[in-house]
Amino acid sequence: MRLFHVSDLHLGIRLMNYDLTEEQNYILNQIVQYIKQYQPDVLIIAGDVFDRSTPSANALRQYNQWLSDIYEAKEDIQMMVIAGNHDNSSYMDQYKNLLSKEKFYTAGTLPIQKIKCEDKYGDILFYLMPFVRPSHVKQYLNIDMDQSLSYDKAIHLLLEKETIDLNQRNVLVSHQFYLPEEASLQDIERSDSEIQTVGNIDVIYSSALKPFDYAALGHIHKPMTVKQNIFRYAGSPMAYSISEQNQNKQILMVDLLEKGNTKITSLPLHMKHPVRTIQGYYQNIIQQSSQDYVRIELLDQQDLNAVDLQEQIRFHYPHVLEILFKNRKWVDMDMEIDNEKIMEPMELILEFLSDYDEEDEKILKDILNEERGLL
Repeated sequence: MRLFHVSDLHLGIRLMNYDLTEEQNYILNQIVQYIKQYQPDVLIIAGDVFDRSTPSANALRQYNQWLSDIYEAKEDIQMMVIAGNHDNSSYMDQYKNLLSKEKFYTAGTLPIQKIKCEDKYGDILFYLMPFVRPSHVKQYLNIDMDQSLSYDKAIHLLLEKETIDLNQRNVLVSHQFYLPEEASLQDIERSDSEIQTVGNIDVIYSSALKPFDYAALGHIHKPMTVKQNIFRYAGSPMAYSISEQNQNKQILMVDLLEKGNTKITSLPLHMKHPVRTIQGYYQNIIQQSSQDYVRIELLDQQDLNAVDLQEQIRFHYPHVLEILFKNRKWVDMDMEIDNEKIMEPMELILEFLSDYDEEDEKILKDILNEERGLL
């Protein structure tokens, strides 16, 4: 059986207030062309279909048109879509029973939805697990809401509740932050466009993935593996922040053969107007022009007319994201320019406080995460 694995479409997202509809349509069309070429049996979308829980009318039209194009490319394709942390879980489940009759499977809320498919090698069981927080798991498993429960423990409890036949092929679709037990958080590159928890409390250790022959993961925007090659983040299909400018975007083509034999192929995706950084002297930079989404890093040491500088750069680069002076901390102009590191809320609070202990820090983390809706 051949699967296509994508995630983190974030339809409706804006990049520094620029509308990305045209760029996203360009990417979505590449996926349709790959479907025409390779004819997958299943398309998996591992969460964050939309960027907002209340998607705009334009984002909904974009999604509906894309689905129509997919079915024109392959009429009998099966769809498996889970809710991510950006999606509206109730909306995702709205027509679940009706859609499943057409082999369009969605999972917005618990329980984990199990889908049984079959090919010449036998049965394949898909486990569709939407993004969950510990509070969701407590409610579903009737655990005292006052009891402490980590993300890691919550996901392990959910999966342990399932009866997984290890003699069959099993595929997990999940939208969480998985990490190998021996890995360091500092080794994982998180993108600026991702929602991150204070203290990375949402970490789930990869031992939870052990029963599966493939894990189609979403949530991390950089394509990566989790300990084993068969546990994969497809990554976002295009760059949604400057921090993603050097990432090779992709969709994953997964051929599930007999038990223990899985072939994975990366199919590249390219933006029409990529996100990139241009570095140089002002006079050289304005001799060129581009529709790309660019960060400008100026090497000039002398003072420049701030208003004229912005007007000229925006004329030549209408999608400019930032203008920075590489060798100066700041410049006096209407656009705020600062090369200093942007601090996380928790860092700002701890820097402001002069006297705190570990218990105080834990309480502050819980408060911030609760405000973000991550507990």
